[in-house]
Amino acid sequence: MPTDNPRVAAYLPPPVFKQLKGFCKENRLSISEGVGRILGEYFGILPADTPSSIDWEARLTTVEGELLKLTDVGERIAAVENAIATLQQMISELQS
Repeated sequence: MPTDNPRVAAYLPPPVFKQLKGFCKENRLSISEGVGRILGEYFGILPADTPSSIDWEARLTTVEGELLKLTDVGERIAAVENAIATLQQMISELQS
């Protein structure tokens, strides 16, 4: 893939390269993207979508809100299940 970015070549010790490959695989990055991400973080120059530049407080607030919705849904499902059980018991009593 062509790019206007400058080319950098380096010889890494095997353990460092192994860690780099693991980092790239875990983050679904090419080796080039991984090196760029690591160096960008090291130098304090991060792209907008990197984990270190995300507003985690805002994300946490959003996740908490979604969790409350799920809790409410869970309570509503439990109420429906109780109503069904009551109806089944009433039907059973009527049949006997």
